[in-house]
Amino acid sequence: MSEQETKKQKTDEPAAEAAGAAAVGATPAAAAAAASSGGAFVAGEASGVKGTTPSSPEEVAAAVKRQVEYYFSEGNFAKDKFMQAETAKTMSSG
Repeated sequence: MSEQETKKQKTDEPAAEAAGAAAVGATPAAAAAAASSGGAFVAGEASGVKGTTPSSPEEVAAAVKRQVEYYFSEGNFAKDKFMQAETAKTMSSG
């Protein structure tokens, strides 16, 4: 890690710590956004949009299904550099 990256990481850490439980498994930037928005993660909704947390197993299953369908959709693929890189690896090794 370069010195510049280390400095940036150190400046991002307080935001992640301030986000508390919202920061679990999230990047510092995502945790800071979650902390500032005050809303909980709701599958299938854009970041920063407040919603209700699924309360029944059926609602949770539907929310997970919507999120997975979005993640693997053509619309998201066009923007998702990680998924494009993984797909390219798979295509070149097959």
